[in-house]
Amino acid sequence: MLTLNTTLFDVDDPGFGIAPLWETLDSAKNDWQGFYLGGQFGHGATMMGTYGIRGTSGTDTAEFSDTASNSCLFAGIGLSKNRWYLGLEVEDDHTKHKTTHSKDKPTSRTFRVDNQENYALSLRGGYILKSGPLFYVRVGQAQAEFDTSFQINNEPANAVNETFDVNGVRYGFGTDIPLDDSLFLRMDYSYTNYDTYVVDAVTTAEEFDPSDHIFHLGLGWLFGGNGNQANVNTNLSMRGVYAGVTLGHGSVNSYAEGIHNDSGSLPGTYNFVGDFGNNNHATAGLFFGIGESWDAFYLGLEAETEGSSAEWMHQRSPTGRDFGVKKKSAVGLGLRAGYQLQNGTLLYLSGSRLRTRFITEWVKGGNSANHISRDDKVYADRIGIGADIPTSRSVFLRLSYAYTDYEPYQFITNHANTDEMTFDNSETLFRLGVGVRF
Repeated sequence: MLTLNTTLFDVDDPGFGIAPLWETLDSAKNDWQGFYLGGQFGHGATMMGTYGIRGTSGTDTAEFSDTASNSCLFAGIGLSKNRWYLGLEVEDDHTKHKTTHSKDKPTSRTFRVDNQENYALSLRGGYILKSGPLFYVRVGQAQAEFDTSFQINNEPANAVNETFDVNGVRYGFGTDIPLDDSLFLRMDYSYTNYDTYVVDAVTTAEEFDPSDHIFHLGLGWLFGGNGNQANVNTNLSMRGVYAGVTLGHGSVNSYAEGIHNDSGSLPGTYNFVGDFGNNNHATAGLFFGIGESWDAFYLGLEAETEGSSAEWMHQRSPTGRDFGVKKKSAVGLGLRAGYQLQNGTLLYLSGSRLRTRFITEWVKGGNSANHISRDDKVYADRIGIGADIPTSRSVFLRLSYAYTDYEPYQFITNHANTDEMTFDNSETLFRLGVGVRF
């Protein structure tokens, strides 16, 4: 017997299955026009690429990075029509980022760079979802102050202590989520590429190439109100199973410290410390989870896996130490706890345990038998914050930011004059994802 689109008896709802992927949501008002201002707190990394001459013909190229928090004020004005948005915004950002390097050998360099304050003027363009949140991209000009101290250890008279005002180009992405008719929550991620500046220490010069990426969480006030917090999506369920994909951007930072045993013209044992890292890497991942809600409160269990292109390198030519760290794959399991807003957006905090693969290389001397090439599986704790923003009854967009603290590891080389090093890695990671609830 063959039947098409025929039901001969009532069928009970089995309690699972995918709702129509693009089932229409109730529509909130889309007026985001007018003047606004707000404040936000942030976290991220400042990366500092360096290049300098060593000796008569040698070079030293390295990547440094450090993470820190900051605070920011923002103000702007915008226009919206047919859910499209265009605006102009200024930012005043006070930061606490610093990058350091030191080795107590007489001919080595010691430096510290503090990024204290930066300003930006950006254009924002975006689209207002039916449930009310504004998704936007930004591009603009920025200027930052880099307080830089630099010297060759045995040349204190030539030490440089100077503040450099450096221009840069800022790119960003984020969302403004309405909390009521005027108050909104902001989640914003920006990357700024600054111009290179040169530190002149009389007998030598060092090039510094800074950039940063910052995630901000803030509150803003739209004067005149936008009406976006309509009574929409109050029956949008967060219960059940879900899955999705993510793309990410962030930094892997390595606090490296240890002992260098040098030969040559200045043999001896020297202490070494450096904030290495690179904040321009991408990730791709998958996530799977299940959750339960009680009224507006939510609790869920989530698994994740990701691959990464993160790496940093220090290269000394023609002689010296070449070393670096690469982050590869990661898997993790954790909990999410959150609160569902009236417009259907789920705001959450997360905590998880990860296992991540790191490749660490350490090249010293011409004997390849003494080279280090480690493949470590390192455990870590990750904490994060994010938002799942519905675009339909089943599909949602995810914005999240996480900080990961990895367990340190150490090694001793096989040289006659051994090096002893410890690497303590951390990671900042912003991710944009798409998920489906089943």
